[in-house]
Amino acid sequence: MTYRSVFGGTASFYARYRHKCHGKIVNILKSEFQLDGTGRLLDLGAGSGQSSIPYIKLFREIIAVEVNPEMMAEGKKKLAELDIKNMKYHNSAAEEIDESLGLFQLTICGSSFHWMDKTKVLGKLERLIEPSGGIAIFSSIGGVTGLWNSLEPIDIKIKRIIQRYLGEKRKAGKEKLYSQDQKSFTDYLSESQFNQFKEYSIPSSYTQSINEYMGLLFSTSFANQELFGKEIKNFENEVRSCLKSEFPEGNLIRRENLYLCIAKRRRMGKKRIK
Repeated sequence: MTYRSVFGGTASFYARYRHKCHGKIVNILKSEFQLDGTGRLLDLGAGSGQSSIPYIKLFREIIAVEVNPEMMAEGKKKLAELDIKNMKYHNSAAEEIDESLGLFQLTICGSSFHWMDKTKVLGKLERLIEPSGGIAIFSSIGGVTGLWNSLEPIDIKIKRIIQRYLGEKRKAGKEKLYSQDQKSFTDYLSESQFNQFKEYSIPSSYTQSINEYMGLLFSTSFANQELFGKEIKNFENEVRSCLKSEFPEGNLIRRENLYLCIAKRRRMGKKRIK
């Protein structure tokens, strides 16, 4: 499934509310790949740049691949605001990359790999990643963006509200339903050249306002504003009312795990690190 249209109408919310790559992940990758500002980084499904901007001092050049024009426009706006010179956008799907982009020390996918044709993308990366380089796939497990599978009581309540407006099955943009892949990320990695991998589970906690909750919700493929049509105001009011009744002071204390998988060449089997 391509995410060319899946995130239609979400770009402004994505740019404002999606979290940057967590500092713990940045530090792990800095150590694992000995990042010293001389290599090149490839960010696939870069969105508005949250995943790659924290790495600007660790690489000589960053290429952000993004298929959605609205997302890319938000990303370029952010680069201009921060006066970032060593990061450039490339408008294409991850499946369309080729050797014209050059070689990279590291490729990252932040909450984007599950949308891709993983076998095809990994095959392309075999020719684009330096022999000593690798891939990092990371995302949050839980929180608003992971609401559909969240076990937090408030997320379950909000999911039920979404389902009353949009139906029981999870949406993936206006035209599709979400299809859960039966294979894991590491299943695909095992079948590729990048079959030496480590998985990390990193605890994270933060305070979230009701406005931030709503902004993150509208940045998702399953609850973006375009899906609700004329009912959007009713939906928003109902969600805000639910959140205020549960959190009258207006802030939520959130705890979730961050997922990180680092993959390199050479077969050594699966190793899980916590």
